[in-house]
Amino acid sequence: MKKKMLAVLLSAVVAVTTLAGCGNSSDNVSEGTTETDAAGTTEKTPGGGY
Repeated sequence: MKKKMLAVLLSAVVAVTTLAGCGNSSDNVSEGTTETDAAGTTEKTPGGGY
């Protein structure tokens, strides 16, 4: 019975950490990045800029 409870507990921990890892974070998130060309002008590019 102890092994079964341990298996259930570990499965729950894995499930919770997996779901927590897929959460949406607003830290350092932008809709685009700004780039400066040789002329000194900036333009916003689409995407995350990763």
